[in-house]
Amino acid sequence: MIARQNNFFLVTLTFIFILLVGISAAYIPNLLLYIIAFIFITFSTLTLINEHNIKKITPYFLVLVLFQDTIAKLLSDSASFITYIDELFIVITLPGAIIRLIKKGKLNNPSIVLVIGIICFFGGVSNMINGTPFIISVSGAFLLLKGLLCLFIFSTINYEYRDLIRLKKFIKPLLLFIVIGTFLDLIFYDTFRGILKTNDSFEFRMGIINIKSLFIHPGVYGWFMVFIGSFYAASYFILKKKIYLFSSTFFFLCSVLSFRFKVILSIIVILSIIYLLLGVRKALILFLPTMIMSLILFILFGDVLYSITSLTVERYLDVNIYDSARTALYVVSFLIASNEFPFGVGFGRYGGFIARENYSPVYYEYSLSNVYGLKPSDPRWATDTYWPNVIGETGFVSAFIMLIFLVYLIIKILNNYKRKHTSTDKIFLIFTALILVQSLCESLAEPIYNSSPQNIFIFATTGIALSIINRDKEGVRHEKKYFSNRFFP
Repeated sequence: MIARQNNFFLVTLTFIFILLVGISAAYIPNLLLYIIAFIFITFSTLTLINEHNIKKITPYFLVLVLFQDTIAKLLSDSASFITYIDELFIVITLPGAIIRLIKKGKLNNPSIVLVIGIICFFGGVSNMINGTPFIISVSGAFLLLKGLLCLFIFSTINYEYRDLIRLKKFIKPLLLFIVIGTFLDLIFYDTFRGILKTNDSFEFRMGIINIKSLFIHPGVYGWFMVFIGSFYAASYFILKKKIYLFSSTFFFLCSVLSFRFKVILSIIVILSIIYLLLGVRKALILFLPTMIMSLILFILFGDVLYSITSLTVERYLDVNIYDSARTALYVVSFLIASNEFPFGVGFGRYGGFIARENYSPVYYEYSLSNVYGLKPSDPRWATDTYWPNVIGETGFVSAFIMLIFLVYLIIKILNNYKRKHTSTDKIFLIFTALILVQSLCESLAEPIYNSSPQNIFIFATTGIALSIINRDKEGVRHEKKYFSNRFFP
């Protein structure tokens, strides 16, 4: 009887709530949308406090983020909200991460919180000094820090081996479609891009189209191919199976078809890191074969490397600072940090998405409003860099702290991979270190730490790696041989 009364009470309240919302929505524009959004976010946040739920949706989330820009183009402007999936994920999972941390009563990775705090301090004080509107400050801070927030979220989740297997099962089939897209884009680029609605630009170098495949930009394609190539390179380094060597070589070569200097630089640095990880004895033994192979590759692809390097120097180095948007952003960021030392101009005011959308007065002050690609009428390249964004908005100190933190993560992960007893752990940790090295190379000419899908994949992977490092400390059981065989058949 009591249960029936409670049900009747809940149904009545629900009916009254829906009625009030319906009446209010008729008089207040978008109210219904805001209420639905609030309910969805609240429900999602409560659901995702449980880390098992996050692990279940993470593979779907990663796939969606990877192709969110392509999906948005396919569905036209009405689906532009899809490009905010990564921000939504962070908003609904961050409270749960904080709650899990409070329950554990222990902060395993205090350096993440410390770096976030330092950047918030310098950026926030800069905003107060310059009187930046609150909404611009908060929005700019969130976009600049969302990569670190993603790192924090995933570092609070205990990842076991079956979770890694599940991630691999989701990503692996996508590679086939991306590779097919590579060849279609290479041969039938006009038709293929017309179907995907990514035919807004066609770039050719040495008579070959710059490949996009299923992505909207050659840079994203090149980054992802190196990302996957690094995984197989790490697998070969540990397991010495030729299939992994072949796979790594294939994906690295595919990445070169993006014809991006930063991609080629990343591959060279990654291979150098792997060579150094061999140890002194093996490195000396393989020195001569390595030099011979390098010479052969230079003979085969030297023209491509020279062409891409020359074009990069011509566009960004051998120019007047106000003839290149990227060069101008770098030079002016140093001027700002020097003038405002030890602070910057504040969040949302330089080099980021918010500064572009709410055209920053700083651009007028430093004459950037006259630079092609940074003009108020068409600031298409105003978000073309990462470090100028950090330096200009938060100053030299926080930018230096961020750089040191990234290097610290690489060193920490490489130091811990040797302490692991299982191939799965070792491969994943080396893979993570390699993609962090890759990201540092690309960050020189790409907003890789605050643009999707790169930042989500980089920091989610790094967060999982930190979780693996902390697993033994928290008393989580070691990997069984069964799972190792399943992960690397």
